[in-house]
Amino acid sequence: MASGKNKNNHHQQKPTNRISWLENIQQQPLAYRKTLLYTIVGLLTVGVLIFWFSSLRLTLQKSLTEAHTNNNQASLFKQFSQAWQITKQTWSDNLAKLQQAQATPPLFQKTAEELAAMFNTDNWSTTTSANLKLTLKHPTDWLKQDLANGLVIKNPQTATTSPNLAKIEIILQPNPQQLTAAQWYAKQQQQSKVLDQTLATSSVPLAQTMAFQRILKTESTEINQKIIYLASQKFLYEIYLTTTGLVYQQITEEILKSLTLLK
Repeated sequence: MASGKNKNNHHQQKPTNRISWLENIQQQPLAYRKTLLYTIVGLLTVGVLIFWFSSLRLTLQKSLTEAHTNNNQASLFKQFSQAWQITKQTWSDNLAKLQQAQATPPLFQKTAEELAAMFNTDNWSTTTSANLKLTLKHPTDWLKQDLANGLVIKNPQTATTSPNLAKIEIILQPNPQQLTAAQWYAKQQQQSKVLDQTLATSSVPLAQTMAFQRILKTESTEINQKIIYLASQKFLYEIYLTTTGLVYQQITEEILKSLTLLK
């Protein structure tokens, strides 16, 4: 019975040595408590700094992204403005071409009588140039322009956008060595550093002598361009021909056939 009673008393006893962690800290020496406090404050400070740097990095990334986006938007706006200006210019050029085409009927709209009149050299005007020492015939409605050392004969509708492009430009050069046209061309090629864009060369009879002809490359397949070198005893004639279409090419050839050198 005594052992049972002692057992019950053992169960009824309450622990007297259990204390809280705060009381345990309070019972520690002052130096220990200060060290613990500094450690906690330090950890909180490090946490705050980490949070601040993370927020700053995110803010900088956002600012850079916005700046890059703004730059892209400005660049896109600039490109759009440039493209719009080019489009407006293209529309304007196309409108000018359309107006020019409407003002100048193409050759296929001309009647047979009109085409025949274009090739009737009896009705052509005669131009004589004392400076160039030559004379030639051309259609009466063609324009003549005198240069300091040359002469330009061109179709009145001539323009870079015109379907009726025909132009003859004659430039006079001194020829003290009395070179032939072929010799003059060879000399020019030796002196020139520009790549020759000649497709073919040939000799053609012109003004009672042999001229040297170059057919040039052009960006447009519709434009025919060539240079004819004609030599006399004192002068060398550089004749530039620019035409579109076979009809105007033939007209310019008829003009050249009428060219006569004066003595």
